[in-house]
Amino acid sequence: MKQPNRRLFFVGLILIALVVLLLDPADITNRVFTRRRPPVPPEMVSAGVSLVQEQGADPSTFVLHALEDHRVVFLGEFPQIAEHPRFLTELIPQLPEHGIHAVGVDFALARDQELIDRLTTGPEYDEDLALRILRRRLPIWGYREYAEVFRAAWELNRGRPETDRIRLIGLNVMDDQRPTQLPPEERPTGAELGRALFPNGLPDRGMARTALQALENIDGPLLLYAGARHAFTRFRDLEYETRMAELGFPDARRAGNILQAELGEDIITVYLHGPWPDEQGRNGLTFAAGGLIDTVVEEIAAGRSAGASEAAASKGPRFAIPISGTPLAEHYIEHGDYAKLRDGFSFGDLTDAYVVLAPTGELSAATPIEGFIAETNIESARAGFPGHLPQNAEPRDINAYIARVSANLDDILEGFD
Repeated sequence: MKQPNRRLFFVGLILIALVVLLLDPADITNRVFTRRRPPVPPEMVSAGVSLVQEQGADPSTFVLHALEDHRVVFLGEFPQIAEHPRFLTELIPQLPEHGIHAVGVDFALARDQELIDRLTTGPEYDEDLALRILRRRLPIWGYREYAEVFRAAWELNRGRPETDRIRLIGLNVMDDQRPTQLPPEERPTGAELGRALFPNGLPDRGMARTALQALENIDGPLLLYAGARHAFTRFRDLEYETRMAELGFPDARRAGNILQAELGEDIITVYLHGPWPDEQGRNGLTFAAGGLIDTVVEEIAAGRSAGASEAAASKGPRFAIPISGTPLAEHYIEHGDYAKLRDGFSFGDLTDAYVVLAPTGELSAATPIEGFIAETNIESARAGFPGHLPQNAEPRDINAYIARVSANLDDILEGFD
């Protein structure tokens, strides 16, 4: 499969995580490439199996208990994997009974809070408004599972008193895609490009600001849901910080970093399992934690590992485990984008806990929404498209792009054997 243009990848990584990376720009083929899982030290695999056996929990139960012990739990997703927003949808109905009434999401804008409130508390569910909120964040985010999060909140809120409702909070900030649409030779560079792309400041700073404001207005804990790199608390995304410094932003900490500086041990990262970014890997992706997690899942499912009793096998492949303070925290990872500009890092540096909803190869891409872009919104979709787009692009062109990204991601995931 042809590798995507690296400059376009860079812009896409800033704005929409891995969308551009997943798209074959030449649209040559969607063939499945089976990648080889790297070897993992047997003692670490055994430690992982034992950890799942002894401390593994149902993912929903784990997150709810984490919210009892912390003011903020930051769920980090791999964008566009269907199981991840489905998990959030599964969590929402359980939150009020545990004293949680606010959920921040990065697939909606903070400036659209009035629209979000109207959608999730209205007498009837307004599907068109839900899709409008997604489009206003990004016109290529036309995926059913994200829209269903809004519906889940609305269904929960129906007939409930205001004090017992869930409030979805838009976290993201509006950026300006026009510089990405210029030919490379006409694009500004350096700090000028940074100011043009992010007239309202870096998204992570805006997300953190919105989350802190939300904490001032609620009594209970706050659940946050965003792309995994936004959710880093102790871990510093050095590659991103370096790139942002080149664009005139010397302080480019992730949202989780900023919140952790304010909240200390009152915030944790919970990483949702999926591929990890690796610019040197096929399609720019690799196995999570150097292959450790998928190997542990395989061992549990097969019941082959020493000490892997029926109790352990019954925990897989869907479970949540702590990472901090366990033997897995010491698992050292030397490859992939997270390891850039450092010799390597330990699993415990990256995240406090880990949720597995399925092995990587059994995960699926989010479902494209038919007709997400229409004649009534094509002008704003053209203006907000991240990257070069012909001026005469029609709704069917952008809808086809959305569908192709999903199909490519499905093929990529299938190759994680």
